[in-house]
Amino acid sequence: MGPMSIREMAEAIGGAESDLSRHIRLHGLEPTGHRTANNGALCRMFDKAAWVRLCDSLPDCPMKFKLRAFLGQHEGQAWDEPLPAHHPTISGPKAHDGHPNGMALLEAWARKQQEEEKTEKTRATIDIPGNRPVVIAILGDLHIGNNEADYLSMWRDVKAITGNANVYVLTDGDKFDNWIGKFADLQRGQACPFVEELAIAEAIVDALSDRLLAVVSGNHEYRTQRAAGVDLVRDWLRHKGIRCLYDPDELGFDVRLGGASWRFKLRHKWAGTSIYNQTHAIERDARFGDPSWDVGIGGHLHGQTVVRPFAHGGRIKYAVQLGSYHRKSRYGTQLGLPALTPLAGQASPGAAVLILHPDGQIETSPSIEIAARRVNA
Repeated sequence: MGPMSIREMAEAIGGAESDLSRHIRLHGLEPTGHRTANNGALCRMFDKAAWVRLCDSLPDCPMKFKLRAFLGQHEGQAWDEPLPAHHPTISGPKAHDGHPNGMALLEAWARKQQEEEKTEKTRATIDIPGNRPVVIAILGDLHIGNNEADYLSMWRDVKAITGNANVYVLTDGDKFDNWIGKFADLQRGQACPFVEELAIAEAIVDALSDRLLAVVSGNHEYRTQRAAGVDLVRDWLRHKGIRCLYDPDELGFDVRLGGASWRFKLRHKWAGTSIYNQTHAIERDARFGDPSWDVGIGGHLHGQTVVRPFAHGGRIKYAVQLGSYHRKSRYGTQLGLPALTPLAGQASPGAAVLILHPDGQIETSPSIEIAARRVNA
């Protein structure tokens, strides 16, 4: 019995020719020669050694069992008869050269997902040393580069954080405008050049590096990932060696201080809106989605910052809806939201301030500076 074509083998083992062709392609099986069929077409031929290699490389499946049974029946027969003398021997690059090994790729992706699942199952925690109250400054929607960005409030808040002990930071996305791709025409109308926009954003990350606990991105940062496959914020944090929690979309983590622990959930945009309750989407998640958290934080809306305690599941939770660092927000105006003016004593409309106590209490403060003086008194 001489070399067999794919069709001949499929007929011999009672399998589908298309399935056999697919397995040969996936495992990179090289033909040992060619034969001209009755219809004039050139058929690839495979000797016994090639079919044995294919059988050995297949995972357990009906095709493998059929091949193994057929090969066993012909164990003593020669499969290596010479090709017809009239047929040319062809060497060199062929269409199937370099074809990726699909099964190997499938296994690699499966292993990658296994590792990701292990990471996801690991509960993220932040252990704050000491046994005294600390300030958690939550900054959202800086929109650096925007013509209406409130740079004065940004500067004051960064100075208040870096100039006081026991002050830590969470950031909630849209750190810069990032008018790229289909939005590039909007960049031409900005007074702040794009290179300066990124420089300011990166400088703030640098300044807060030893205070950052957790960072998520927003829809404006995502534009770079969508256009070029690059996560700028992740790259900044990695290259600078900043070991805070990071996810482009959402983080859930425990903050532990003394004998107390709180579950935080941080994301840029939450599902749902209400014209009557600015924290509706966050509270809705606690009641109908994820009831595990104690502090839920969101941004994106460009309204006034609101920190609202509410009762759920037998305990008090906090819904934190951040405003934005704008002197005036055109986006907020389009949505019909109130003007962005800091409340009395508030540092900026884009920041929220919590004071965590080691006995489990949470206290709010109108400004980072006031809170810092209180915990460091």
